[in-house]
Amino acid sequence: MEELPKHFRCVSVDLLARRPVVHRQGPLADVVGCSMRLPFLYAPLPYGGTLHVDGGVLDNVPVTTLVGKDGPLIAVNVASGGNPSPASGGHRRGKPRVPGLTDTLLRTMTISSAMASEKVLAQADLVIKPNPIGVGLMEYHQIDRAREAGRIAAREALPQIMELVHG
Repeated sequence: MEELPKHFRCVSVDLLARRPVVHRQGPLADVVGCSMRLPFLYAPLPYGGTLHVDGGVLDNVPVTTLVGKDGPLIAVNVASGGNPSPASGGHRRGKPRVPGLTDTLLRTMTISSAMASEKVLAQADLVIKPNPIGVGLMEYHQIDRAREAGRIAAREALPQIMELVHG
């Protein structure tokens, strides 16, 4: 992480200490792996003498943890846009379709974070909100659609990003 051209931080949860951990250094693949380890899909990741899971367990948008650390804070709220697709529990001909167990667990885990995130996101210098319409939470087969939604949102925010970074 230390070799990256810009400061990068990610957050995981230390299961043994029961607290968030802001990763500021270490091998990028390891710390990002810690911060993305969904506890109901994968075993905790051993790192630094403890066990780590996804930081979203405590805070899905860790703005408060990261604000004021290393310059402007640009948050990306992927939970903000889009509607669930019929396959992921959306509506189909007026009748809701029951989502799978994984999708239900993810949605349940992020409900409290989503409710608090609007207040928290107000602390960020900029919030980018991709709109991946029709892409459900665990629909990895739609990664290209989700990625393109992120690219579009980032391009639209580029003038604001440049202003924040270069003043």
